Amino acid sequence: MIKQIKEKSILEGFFRRNTALNIYQLGDLDEFYWHQTDFFGYFESDELKSVVMLYKEVSPNVLIALSVPDEIDFLKKALINLLDVLPEKLYLHITPGAEDALMQKYNLHLEGLYWKMCLNHGEKLIRYNTDNVINFSVKDKIELSGFYSEAYPHNSFNLRMLETGMYFGIRETGKIAAAAGIHVYSPQYKAAALGNITTHPNARGKGYATKVTACLCKELFQNIEVIGLNVHSENLPAIHCYENLGFVKIADYLEITAVCE
Repeated sequence: MIKQIKEKSILEGFFRRNTALNIYQLGDLDEFYWHQTDFFGYFESDELKSVVMLYKEVSPNVLIALSVPDEIDFLKKALINLLDVLPEKLYLHITPGAEDALMQKYNLHLEGLYWKMCLNHGEKLIRYNTDNVINFSVKDKIELSGFYSEAYPHNSFNLRMLETGMYFGIRETGKIAAAAGIHVYSPQYKAAALGNITTHPNARGKGYATKVTACLCKELFQNIEVIGLNVHSENLPAIHCYENLGFVKIADYLEITAVCE
């Protein structure tokens, strides 16, 4: 049986079984994100077996459908039971193998194989001098939008996230040279997911991305216990940067554009 779940305590209990895998879903229980999400649970004999999250603030909506390997069959059943209620176009974050359950309704276009990475402590962050890193605010939104358009054209920068105060960067000759921020930040649930980490093409090779990410993580650890991020499996420079900061790989997942036949 599939049903929508609106009790945060039930969802938190399920996601805490594997916090690192479910950082986005856990953080989205926060009131800052909650009104933009729908959570659907698959039950067998009244026991919650799988949870799928639909994030509605962006278009197309993002469907996060993740599981550990030995529970993938429950995830597939959840997706099959959701086919009639899901929108005609989706962007998927999905455990490899589970996408088959959507093929009777959608054409699937693979966007890439990604890694989920996690940071549980800040031991390696102290080696990085971040004195020249600045904190961005809402007043910087126009400049940051322009920066991302140039440096990271396919970004997922959401202006609303500047309200969290968790965007940091470096200026060079008065212009933004690098920036790093969050997709999810929840002091209540002690979880954060990094995003929009990039350096302007004219400023690469100087270690700026590592510095701004280190500064961001230092700040996050004042209120957060677990930090996660997603990175394309072929983005070796980024992976090297994150590993130097102490991030470790948690799981593979696929990003897929799904469109109704």
